[in-house]
Amino acid sequence: MARTRRSTSAAGVLFVATSLWGILAAESRPATSAAGAASSASSASAAASSLPSASASTAPSALTPAAASAAALAFPAGVPSPLKVGVAILINEFGKINEAEGTFEVNLDLQLRWRDPRLAYDAQKVGADRQEFLGDAVASRLATMWKPAVAFSNMASDKPTSLEAALFIYSNGSVVYIQRLGAAFKSNFSMAAFPFDSQSLGLRLLTSRNSANQVLLVQSQQDIDASGFNATASASGWELKGLSFTPSTARGMNGDAFSTMTTQVGLSRDWVFHAVNIFVPLFSLLLVPTVLTLYTNVSVESRLAAWSGAILALVALCFTFSVNYPAASSGNTFLAQLNSIGFAFELLMLGLSLTILNPEMADKFPKPFVMDEISRVLRWVIPIGLIALILQRLFALAYA
Repeated sequence: MARTRRSTSAAGVLFVATSLWGILAAESRPATSAAGAASSASSASAAASSLPSASASTAPSALTPAAASAAALAFPAGVPSPLKVGVAILINEFGKINEAEGTFEVNLDLQLRWRDPRLAYDAQKVGADRQEFLGDAVASRLATMWKPAVAFSNMASDKPTSLEAALFIYSNGSVVYIQRLGAAFKSNFSMAAFPFDSQSLGLRLLTSRNSANQVLLVQSQQDIDASGFNATASASGWELKGLSFTPSTARGMNGDAFSTMTTQVGLSRDWVFHAVNIFVPLFSLLLVPTVLTLYTNVSVESRLAAWSGAILALVALCFTFSVNYPAASSGNTFLAQLNSIGFAFELLMLGLSLTILNPEMADKFPKPFVMDEISRVLRWVIPIGLIALILQRLFALAYA
């Protein structure tokens, strides 16, 4: 019995121990799985954190200041090609007009118009449909935006003598850029009909940097209305006639065509002052010897003395003309031909004084009455012929 009880007790202890081990094993297995899951989750999280963020890789990066500035200065995108730049010129005042040097001084307003959609803004938020920039603010604003490279190509010097500017930007992106400048310009003068001449002085605008396929200088009715002469404009010794604009293209060194706009400024010379200075002394020095030769009976010696003095006086007068009107005193001009006509007339009258109009020579002809008739005809043919020749040369040169 005692042995049996000891065996039963030992079996009971073994059963209890086995049960406790199973319970402990069952409890330990879930704990291990949770720890592994936690470890796996931690590893996944660490791996995920090491990967680049998808939102960070797809979000657009902001432009740097340098890139933003370059984009603002670039040629406008999304505009009709070529971009049309309206041109208007208003003449304020003329300075010295020098025909001998082929230059003229003028103060004018140059207006350029174009549209850049990047400059459009909300007028309600800003509180105005136009932004104005004057003085130093113009250069500061232009340094941050695109503008057409347009300049006068026939200026006599590299820089204007005076320059002011104004800039207006409208809410729809339209831009009006005005330059008030004073400068000397080169131009061709036609002196053939001086002093009864008219001149067409040129102002030539030329684009650079952008070819005619990108920028085109044009004139709309708005530009035409803004062009012309200021109400106070004047040119000493000239009458202002009008402006005309001619668009064209010029070939650049790279072979591209660049847009140009030539403005012709029409002027008509005030001829009265110059005509008096030319014709009064000329006809005065020809008048006295002509009267002595054709309408008096003075001796041949007196006539020759008068014509000799007239020739010397005409030489001095031609020198005066060359000093006062250097551009009109040489070449195929009316003044140069007038001087030649004067010398030819004096030589003709000098020859007539020695021959047909010489009383001693007339007595040697077999029929003296014929010489008398010739003398009477010459008295009105010569003055009329001289005037007719002068007028013919004037009209021929004026309308050539």
